[in-house]
Amino acid sequence: MAQLASDPEYQVRIAERDRRFAQVLARRTAEEQPVLDDLHAAGLEVESLWLLDWDRRPYPEALPILFDHFRAGERSDEVLGLLARRLKQPYSPELWAEFRDRYKAAPPGSNLSEGLAEALDKLAKKAHFEDLKELIADPDNGVSRLLLLSAAVRIGHDEGRAFLATFRDDPVLGKEATLRSRPRK
Repeated sequence: MAQLASDPEYQVRIAERDRRFAQVLARRTAEEQPVLDDLHAAGLEVESLWLLDWDRRPYPEALPILFDHFRAGERSDEVLGLLARRLKQPYSPELWAEFRDRYKAAPPGSNLSEGLAEALDKLAKKAHFEDLKELIADPDNGVSRLLLLSAAVRIGHDEGRAFLATFRDDPVLGKEATLRSRPRK
């Protein structure tokens, strides 16, 4: 450690890393601030979107605010993905079609794609099973399809397990699909 502390090249690399981290944090904070301001105006005191903990306390009054900001779309994929994750509440099923369409259009591997996949997994109901199968089967949706597999079993039951079994040899879904397609004991 003492050797690294006295190594000028190492210290430059560390300073550059810290500078980049501070820039990312400042950008994210600036992107979050309008959402936080609207949440504060609605009486919800949260310091960060990352701290909205739906498991500890539901925030139904936040949903319209989060949805408006998500729809505006004037943020990075990272913040849009976070908004999608915060909108994945069971009492917001009307979001399915919009999230499905945005998911199909999102760049594979992006924070937005992953956030939408998480939200779709939570929002999926029996009526969405065919849509869900289509999203899982489309390799253009990338690795985030893994986040949809639990919904296929949850809403499709045996049919969902049979569907996932068809992906046993898939290079992306294979291992997880195999695990989830096993019959219940």
